[in-house]
Amino acid sequence: MASHVVKDMELQLFIREACKFPDKLYQTIQRAIQMDALGPTEEWNRLMDEVSSVPLGSEPRLYAPLITLYDWIRQQLGNLSGFTSTTDLHFKDTSCTPLLGSRAVRKPDMTGTLGSTADRTPDWRDVLVCWEVKHSAKRQADEEPDGRQKKKTRTNSSGLLNTSTPSHTTCLGRGLDSSDGRTSVSVLSDDHNGISSEPLAQLMSYCLEMATAQAHRRHTIGVLLCEWRLQLVLHTRAFIVVSEAFDIRHDRLKLTTAIAALWMANLETLGFDSHFVNNAEQLTVRSDGCRVTVENDTYVIEKTLFRARNLFGRATGAFAASSSSGRVVIKINCPPTSREVEANFLKAAQGIPNIIRIIAAANWGDILKSFGADFTEAVQRFELREFRVVVLSPVCEPLTRVTDLEKFKVCFRKLVQAHRRLYDIGILHCDISVGNMMYDPLGQEPYLIDGDLGKSVKNLDSPSSDHRTGTLPFMAIDLLVAKPPKHMYRHDLESFFYVLIWICAPDHSGWETVDSIPEMLEKKQAFFAPGQSRPVDSLVLHEYFEPMRLTWILSLYRIILRGRAAIDPDIGKPNADFETMGGYLTFDTFMEELQN
Repeated sequence: MASHVVKDMELQLFIREACKFPDKLYQTIQRAIQMDALGPTEEWNRLMDEVSSVPLGSEPRLYAPLITLYDWIRQQLGNLSGFTSTTDLHFKDTSCTPLLGSRAVRKPDMTGTLGSTADRTPDWRDVLVCWEVKHSAKRQADEEPDGRQKKKTRTNSSGLLNTSTPSHTTCLGRGLDSSDGRTSVSVLSDDHNGISSEPLAQLMSYCLEMATAQAHRRHTIGVLLCEWRLQLVLHTRAFIVVSEAFDIRHDRLKLTTAIAALWMANLETLGFDSHFVNNAEQLTVRSDGCRVTVENDTYVIEKTLFRARNLFGRATGAFAASSSSGRVVIKINCPPTSREVEANFLKAAQGIPNIIRIIAAANWGDILKSFGADFTEAVQRFELREFRVVVLSPVCEPLTRVTDLEKFKVCFRKLVQAHRRLYDIGILHCDISVGNMMYDPLGQEPYLIDGDLGKSVKNLDSPSSDHRTGTLPFMAIDLLVAKPPKHMYRHDLESFFYVLIWICAPDHSGWETVDSIPEMLEKKQAFFAPGQSRPVDSLVLHEYFEPMRLTWILSLYRIILRGRAAIDPDIGKPNADFETMGGYLTFDTFMEELQN
C-alpha cells in the first residue's frame, strides 16, 4: 500500500482541494479565534483538558471527549457567517459495534453519518467519514513535555547513530505555518513526523468497507489521530493522500479548520457520484431508488448487483436498473485513461451472438477533474484513471447457477464460440473468468460480459500494452511469470479451462484462497506437474458435473499439458509454434474436445 501513498501535504492545501474548503473561510476562522469569537476560550480549554487528560494507553476513554469537542466546535462554526453544512455530519462511538452491511466484522473507532440518520443502527451504507484513533502508551517515552515528538535515532549503513528526518520529494504550495512558504509531500514511511503504516492500514480497511457498500462512491475521506497528532486522509482508486500531522492540543486553528472542512463538505465532496440523484435532484448516500441519466435515458436503480472489493484499480460496480424500455444493468468503473474503451469493443461486437448488448455509454471524467494544479502535481506519478459507465442488457445471473449438465455444456460451447468471433473481428477479451460468463434465465442464453481488459488484436505487440491482464485464479501460467509474454488467444483458452474447473469443483481446486501471483504460479505449475499422482485426478466434482471428468476436464487437461511440453525450452520441440503451443491449443482443438 505504501507505494500508493503521498503524505505530509500541507493542511490548507489538503482541505482546499480534497474538502473544497476555501481559503477565505480559513481566514475567517483565524480571525474569529484571535477575536475570541469562536466560543469562549475558557470553554475551549475545558473541553481540550478533558481530551488531553486521557492518558496514553486508555484509548476507549478518548472517544467521548473527542466527540463532545467536535460537537462544540461545529456548533460554534454555525454562529459564523458563511458556515453551513448540508450533511450536518455527526460522529458516534462505534468501537464496540460492528457495522452492518459487510461480510467483514469491522468496528471503526468513530463513525460519521448524516445528522438525520445519527440515531440509526450503524450501517456501512450510511457512513460518510471514519476516524481511526491510535492512543498507545508505547510512544510515550518519545514525547517531549510540550507534546512534540522527540527526534528518533537510527543506525545508518556504517553502524553509526544519526538523527532521522522525514524524506521529502515534491514541493507544494503554501503551508499554514511554513517559514519559507513551502511544504513537501513524500511517500509514506514509519517516521516520527507522520503516522505509522499500521493505523493508516486500519483506516483503509474502513475506507474499503465504505467504497464496497456504496458502489456509487468515487473516493472516501477519513481521519487519523495517533497520540494526539491528527491527519486527514483522501483515498481514491489510484492513490492515497495524507495531510501533515499536527498536535490537536496545541493548534486550535488547524483543528478547528479540519473539523470545519469535514462538517461543511457536501456529499459530492465526500465522494458520492453526482449522477446518482433522488426525485428532488439531490445526491443521496444510498443508491437504491436513485435516478441515473446516461445519454438520453433515465434509469431507476433497483439494487446493487456487484461491487469489486478492493482499494485500488477499476473498482467495478454493477446495478440492476429499470426504465420505460425495460430492465438493464448499469456498470461503472474506473480504468486507466490509457485503457482501450470497453464501450467501443461492445459496440463493434453487437452482431455477435452471446456477447452482452450495450444500450448506452458515457465518460464521467477523470479522478483529477476537480483538483487544482498544486494537488495534481503532488499525484502526477500515479496512473490517471477515469470513470466510465455502460448500460447493458439483458440482466443476467452467474453461469454457476446452471446445474443441468446438458444446458451447461451448450452454454459453455456458445461462450467459447462467441469469444472466438470477438477475436475474429480484432478484439481479444483478456479476462475470461467465472464472473464474466453469465446466463439470462429469461432468454435462456449465455453471455460473455466485461470488456474492460479487452485489447485490439493489432495492438497486442505494442510496447505500451500491459501483458499481464486477467483475474488471478483464471490467468494462464505464462502470464504469471515475472516477465510475461504478450497476451495471446490461447491464454484465454487456458482461462476457459480454469473456469471449467472452478465451476465443476466445489473447492475450486484451492485457487480461491490464493491472493498473490507467485503463489498462483506455483499452484498452477503443480497442477500440471508430471507424475503418478496428478491433482486433476483427485478433484472432487459436483455430482451433476461428474460425467465431464473423463471427457471435457481430462481431455482439455491433456492438450494443455502436451502444449506446455511442446514449448518447454528443455524438452520441447525446437520449432514449436509458441502462440498455439505447438498446435495443441487452438480454437479447433479446444472445440473438438468440447463436442464430447
